[in-house]
Amino acid sequence: MSEYAKRAVERGALAVILIGSLARSDYTAFSDADVVVVVERDCRRPMDRALDFLDPTLSTDLEPSLHNR
Repeated sequence: MSEYAKRAVERGALAVILIGSLARSDYTAFSDADVVVVVERDCRRPMDRALDFLDPTLSTDLEPSLHNR
């Protein structure tokens, strides 16, 4: 996840916060990675913004939640 966070910052994220079962260490083999991505104000639709922060190279499914600063 740290590599994902580095790439997200390179794409404009101000902060990347891991939440959910991975953060609590009670995940299962079927858990996804829930992350909050903080960005500068962006007027695009949430789905369009989320596409900037998806990463198909991760071995874990990712569920980004984008929030404006």
